[in-house]
Amino acid sequence: MPPVRVLSVKQPWATLIVRGVKQFEARSWPPRWRGRIAIHASSTPIPKAQWNELVEEEPVREALARTGLRTYSDVQALPKSAIVGAATVE
Repeated sequence: MPPVRVLSVKQPWATLIVRGVKQFEARSWPPRWRGRIAIHASSTPIPKAQWNELVEEEPVREALARTGLRTYSDVQALPKSAIVGAATVE
């Protein structure tokens, strides 16, 4: 069985990647592989202050609402410290 590649991301970004809403993830290092990877939701969600800044922007607020994430409490209820799905690195 080939090794499973995993990318750890804070919530709500992990869920948004798995749902196909967030299509780009910037890192300081380039990935050395292509193909399917598991998406791991880290143990800590984004800080509430960062959430408040995000929902001030209409396109972001609308995208979050389409996925059922309307309040910071919604983000806190998302799974943490777990594999939440998979995505493809192209």
